[in-house]
Amino acid sequence: FITVELFIFVMMFLGLLSSAKPHIEAAQLLLTGPYAPAFWVFVIGLGLIIPLIIQLLAVNHKIKHTPIAPILVIIGGLILRFIIVEAGQYSHWFNAHFK
Repeated sequence: FITVELFIFVMMFLGLLSSAKPHIEAAQLLLTGPYAPAFWVFVIGLGLIIPLIIQLLAVNHKIKHTPIAPILVIIGGLILRFIIVEAGQYSHWFNAHFK
């Protein structure tokens, strides 16, 4: 499921980056903009990559099964929601539309 979620992120960003200017700028806020460090470190790194590694090691019997991976996925998902809301508040397109 973690690999599916990574695939969904890739597809979402490909769709945003190949769309209209507001969508491109929204994607850039997360990929290279002010929210990029939090997105890459907490959502992708701690929320997906590290749990994927932990699960692969546990499935291959290198380490014992631990609740750390699911907890990290939940925390990464929660941080993703906060980042998406903050990036939406930061975006100038909302204010430009309603003036």
